[in-house]
Amino acid sequence: MSSPSQTTLRGRPPALEINNLEYTYEGSKKAALTDIQLKIQPGEFIVIAGPSGSGKSTFARSVAGFIPHEYNGTFQGSVKINDQDTRTLSVRDIARNVSLIQQDPDSQLVTLKVLNEVAFGPENFQVPPDEIRTQLEWALNTITASNLRSRSTHSLSGGEKQKVVISSFLAIRAPILIFDEPTARLDPPTTLGVVNTLHQLNRSGITILVVEHRIQPFLTVASRIILLNEGQIHFDGTPDQLQKTPQTLTGLGVVLHPSVLTQPEPQSMSVAPKSTLLDVFNLTYSYPRVEEFAPSLPALKDVTFSVQPGEIIAIMGANGSGKSTLLLHLMGLLHPDTGFIQLNGENLLKQPVSKLAQKVGIIFQNPLHQLFTQTVWEEVLLASEHLKIPEPNVARDRAEELLEVLGLSNYRDQSPFSLSLGEQRRLTIASILLHHPQLLLLDEPFIGQDYRNVHQIMRLQQQAAENGAAILLATHDASIVKSYCHRLLFLYAGQLLIDAPVQQGLDYMKNLGDSAYRLELNKLEVEQVG
Repeated sequence: MSSPSQTTLRGRPPALEINNLEYTYEGSKKAALTDIQLKIQPGEFIVIAGPSGSGKSTFARSVAGFIPHEYNGTFQGSVKINDQDTRTLSVRDIARNVSLIQQDPDSQLVTLKVLNEVAFGPENFQVPPDEIRTQLEWALNTITASNLRSRSTHSLSGGEKQKVVISSFLAIRAPILIFDEPTARLDPPTTLGVVNTLHQLNRSGITILVVEHRIQPFLTVASRIILLNEGQIHFDGTPDQLQKTPQTLTGLGVVLHPSVLTQPEPQSMSVAPKSTLLDVFNLTYSYPRVEEFAPSLPALKDVTFSVQPGEIIAIMGANGSGKSTLLLHLMGLLHPDTGFIQLNGENLLKQPVSKLAQKVGIIFQNPLHQLFTQTVWEEVLLASEHLKIPEPNVARDRAEELLEVLGLSNYRDQSPFSLSLGEQRRLTIASILLHHPQLLLLDEPFIGQDYRNVHQIMRLQQQAAENGAAILLATHDASIVKSYCHRLLFLYAGQLLIDAPVQQGLDYMKNLGDSAYRLELNKLEVEQVG
């Protein structure tokens, strides 16, 4: 499909022209991109998809000029912005034309206040103060973030940080915007809002490139889909053309509809154990007020539930509903204002984290928060070596197996910090699984993963559950919940509204009154019946 803006701008030179682009990261033997030939017209809305490691983020960095200006690898070919080669342009000049909103919002926040953050770009480009104020208001309103204007950046939730980062780049008013997985951390209502916002920006004449694994929400607004595989363009066409050639997706781990790769629903746990593994009683917690405008509502309020060995439990809810806060309590990293937690009948809150780590493993949303060593091999063994579980020979054999299963074997001698975000996340999962914790806590583990990796991760969780571990999984992906989980906990504004078997819980969710959640669940139902 073509937006009105595309029709009026077709006479201009390509917004982007890429010829014979090839790029190899420093220290890598394999090119991340090979022979990329591409023209992108002003006003196009393009979705870039492909399996994990296919070169999507490298492509985005190349278009934004980070490659070759900020990376020391081998760059061949050319990238032109409005007929100007990025190698001859300064980073400043490129930034006036192209804005790249990356996967990790924390890495792009540079000031202490939201207003300063959004004004930072225009100020650096010496935009007059009156224009800065106008652009700031427009950017905050466009992304529905005006309520955050007086907040400090460090007090924001992950979703709020993402909104502020997007606003700060909108304020620059670059004619080309690139978003690297903008919906990966977002609940269905917020995802729908982001898609609508990008569509409106595109209709105003802005060229949009979206790097995504979840392409289904963008099918009705994108003019073009580009699939990458092993650093090369595998498909370049319209959404209609892609849907008419499903064989194009075979082997790429890319799905138009989430149910395509789902597994049969898990069997219900028919025999309940005599005792529970985890008991949570009336958990209530409020983050300390760090400023006048900080939220005053509790992050958790009177949350009570129990967990049995062998259960896989989904924790769902909107951004800011308390999912991450709950998991941090179960790891002993936060202590509640009231209430208590028992693990194996013992008070979890009285145990040091170093002792809890023998029984409980956590995967944070940001893998950089738990990477420490010089090589992938050292990293995967780190927790096991410190906990002395299991024996060294067993640990090494298991480490080899996990790296192979999670597609990381070829990186064992590389730095963990040279991996992609998705690869780093899989590495942290391997490191935690290695010492067989009784309780596994996963906070949005699917960011940066194609659907094949998503299901590989969940099959490993199934194996852990079969061996007696319990898994609590914070996610927005209803198809994965339906396929792998036994039970659903749904949080709303810190309160536990639903604690039920998965299908019953999903049915309850459809009746909560949130149109975006109902839309997501109805789609899943139709796709699985079809």
